[in-house]
Amino acid sequence: MSDQLVHLRAEIDAVDRELMKALGRRFALCREAAMIKHAAELPLHQPDRENEVRGEYRRLAGQHGFGAEFAAAFYDLMLAEAYRLEERTLRAIKESAV
Repeated sequence: MSDQLVHLRAEIDAVDRELMKALGRRFALCREAAMIKHAAELPLHQPDRENEVRGEYRRLAGQHGFGAEFAAAFYDLMLAEAYRLEERTLRAIKESAV
């Protein structure tokens, strides 16, 4: 294997670690948002916000040279995980109140 390919793979691995770290930060913020929504008696699912952000992901994908459909699907995967974590956070809040 060429040294250039080894170097590129190392860079890709570093970017992957950065992505995972960023996702961890994003999901931590989502858990905080769940607590705020709970305190304000707001629903977890907010379709207008979801559609706005999904549209922004589509737009940004074009700016960065990859497909809008991929970006929307990636957002939907993140959103599903965020809701799973938010719901788990709310269950923990409710269970601790009992």
